[in-house]
Amino acid sequence: LPIMRESELLEAILADPPPVRAGNGDLSGVPVGPGDDLAVLSLATGVQLLVGVDQVVDGVHVDASNTPWDRIAVKAVGRCVSDVAAMAARPLASVIAVTLPRESSAASLKALRVSLGAAADALAAPLVGGDIAVHRADGPLTIAVTVLATMHGPRCVLRSGAQRGDRVFVSGVLGGAWQADGGGRHLDPSPRVALGQALLDILGDELHAMIDVSDGLGRDVARVAVASDVSVELDGSALPCAPGATWRQAIGDGEDYELCFTVGGAIEVPDVLADVPLTCVGTCAPAGGGPPVMVRTPEGELQDAGVMGWDHGA
Repeated sequence: LPIMRESELLEAILADPPPVRAGNGDLSGVPVGPGDDLAVLSLATGVQLLVGVDQVVDGVHVDASNTPWDRIAVKAVGRCVSDVAAMAARPLASVIAVTLPRESSAASLKALRVSLGAAADALAAPLVGGDIAVHRADGPLTIAVTVLATMHGPRCVLRSGAQRGDRVFVSGVLGGAWQADGGGRHLDPSPRVALGQALLDILGDELHAMIDVSDGLGRDVARVAVASDVSVELDGSALPCAPGATWRQAIGDGEDYELCFTVGGAIEVPDVLADVPLTCVGTCAPAGGGPPVMVRTPEGELQDAGVMGWDHGA
């Protein structure tokens, strides 16, 4: 049977999501369900709890044959906390499930446990529990991190709020996060939690939508455009490329774990916030019949940018 792409799997799941019920008296509602970076649960106490899960699989997200497990631990926790940053929220805690290769040693497991705990502490998402299993046959190292978070301000920022006329910004630099040997920046994500909170503080209601760049700017901006019913044109010549990266790598490589956000009105966006540079890279327009995201190349051509990026299973 053909292997389904990640985008096809998500489309199938979100096309017919299971009903979300309040359950018991402690859970009064689910204002944000599947489809954003984190789910949002409204508790009867009035607290809103955010929750999300992400995983790292050897051979898909990392190359464990060339990468120490302590560095894999940093990526596993960091990429999940990056989803907290994307909603301008505040990390609370994490639980982690690990499935080990059959031949793993007790020493390697202990080192992984210590590294996961240290990475979670460093990102203010302390490890409070989890689960462990071992493959009966050959199987890859798999680390699934579930993060819990709370609201930073009066709201969390969703993917679905972009509006026509918005300017599109990205933080940091993009492209070239993966090296040929499996190393590179993708192993050391720096979730922009402080930046996400600062953006909400200074931009308020004019911060319309936000997502973290994990699958590539083109593909992730397409998710914002579709969720918000807008179209986006990116300026390839304005992209903040990492040293040695081309504009195509900046838009399609992925694993940058920077923030992409849209801003309305004439409100000024600083060049640097929370010690992170910010760059305007495009604008939003009404949705049309074409691709949700186009990029104007440095040569002046328009190309479909929504297909530029990671699509696991492709």
